[in-house]
Amino acid sequence: MCNVVLKYFREVYAGSEDKSNELVDNGERVIIDDHNRELTTEINFMEITIAIKQMHLDKSAGPDGFSPAFFQHFWNLLGEEVFKCSFLGKHIWDFCQKSESLVTRIFKARYFPGRHILQAVKGNDSSFIWSGIWEANEKLKGGFRWVLGDVKELSIFKDPWLQGKVDFRVEDSHLNIIRNEKHVMGVDIKLQDIEDASIWLLDLISKGSSDMAQAAAIVLSSIWFAKNKKVWEDKTINPAVTVDICRRQVHDWNQVSWKPPEEGYLKLNVDAGLTKGENMFTVGMTIRDDKGHFVTGKNMKIVGQVSVLEAEARGVREAINLVNNIGLQHVVIESDAQVVVQALKSKESYQVEVGHIIDECKEMLGNRADLSIIHIKNQANMGAHWMARVPCLLDHSNIFMYPPVCGDGIY
Repeated sequence: MCNVVLKYFREVYAGSEDKSNELVDNGERVIIDDHNRELTTEINFMEITIAIKQMHLDKSAGPDGFSPAFFQHFWNLLGEEVFKCSFLGKHIWDFCQKSESLVTRIFKARYFPGRHILQAVKGNDSSFIWSGIWEANEKLKGGFRWVLGDVKELSIFKDPWLQGKVDFRVEDSHLNIIRNEKHVMGVDIKLQDIEDASIWLLDLISKGSSDMAQAAAIVLSSIWFAKNKKVWEDKTINPAVTVDICRRQVHDWNQVSWKPPEEGYLKLNVDAGLTKGENMFTVGMTIRDDKGHFVTGKNMKIVGQVSVLEAEARGVREAINLVNNIGLQHVVIESDAQVVVQALKSKESYQVEVGHIIDECKEMLGNRADLSIIHIKNQANMGAHWMARVPCLLDHSNIFMYPPVCGDGIY
């Protein structure tokens, strides 16, 4: 049986007496002008409509998941839109990918000179072809997003490029902040001239004053602060609030209530923070020199439900540990915890709940004449207060080389 089947199909598909090739080869190869025009003309809407109507209703669905039955039923509603997006959209793709072609150059010179096709406008005297392409372009732009490259053709404020947004565009609230803060560091910033932000920023800081470097660090840290609030606490900070915090911190960081130490000394401010009902507390420390410049800082988030007194005492202990661990000399430690400071200065043993912590602190201080601790008002300890409120992972610590942004009203 198998041999019979094989023989049959060999005779059908491999006949040796077939003369059809000779007829084709000897024929005159001519396509008349009418045929050529028909073959090269663009597909029109009527041809697409006829093809759709001729398709079997149950034919497999295309990449969009819709079967011919769907398109036939709704063609009177969707037909023109499908045609424009599918076929006129091909021209748009050619404009994007074939910038040197003659057709692209002609349309560009006429309808969108100096712009990208996605930034083109319709105009008042548009041709029928350009009107169709423009309408398709407007519909396609609803799902387009720029992939950032050299951004020479990209408008940061107008074009869709931002991931994670429904329309891929920068929000109006962010636009207002960006436009209003072009002078935030005392520099006239032209965003379109900045090709590499990191190089521009490092150059700005290296050539600017120490005040500018501090302001730059605070502004950048505000981004870090807002990002961490979103990542770790799922809280979104309004950009206007962030900018206001930047302004206040630049002003308050050098507030008159805080006094620099004597020449040749460093000043370490320490503060603790508690949140009611939470099984943890935070500690913040800042170190500044005799010019008031930020040297370093640290914050910690520690597990445990403790009293305010114990949190402050453990904060002072961490401050002394920091001084000893990094080998600092000639340091003044300031705390707004008056009871703790008085207990450390007393020669008698402190017998209340934190007595063992006070004893540890006294032992670490030892006979160091270059290390002292004094009490200050809350207003003069805001640097450490803010540092304690900077987001931090539980049972972890952060070291800062520049002052981070933080402030009241965020939590």
